[in-house]
Amino acid sequence: MIISSIVNKEKVSIDSRIKILWTPSNKEFENFVSKLNVDLVQFEQIYYGNSFANIIVCNNKIDYYNQCFNLSRKLHLPVLLIDHNVKNPLFDNEKIKTYDHFPCMHHVCISKAISDSWSLNNTQILSYNHQDKDNINIWQNLLYQISKKVFKI
Repeated sequence: MIISSIVNKEKVSIDSRIKILWTPSNKEFENFVSKLNVDLVQFEQIYYGNSFANIIVCNNKIDYYNQCFNLSRKLHLPVLLIDHNVKNPLFDNEKIKTYDHFPCMHHVCISKAISDSWSLNNTQILSYNHQDKDNINIWQNLLYQISKKVFKI
């Protein structure tokens, strides 16, 4: 699997469809991303060898962190971690510190309020808008750039 991840990374161009190992998110965001030049791949398709991925998109770090972390290390895939929700004040702050240790990761928050609630400093703030061509291009380019990242442990 590691070899196929490396070989597939070399084949990706700016015009290629990027295969994203996808964790569930809100339907509005999923609809937005599905309009980009991507194919959304489910965990089961990877586990059973029915598909491969170029990157992992972790939409909910609280629910999917461990699964994404393990697959990232196993398959040598970069991760795009996206925070969609404001942090619950009851969430343990000590646990948050462990969420920034992916070997190869880019972090996006959908709004500044979300970023501020998690006390994140080095996070890109990027909303999504079906109508905004520039926004669509930014997301497409971001996915391409992440798919070309060299995996480092």
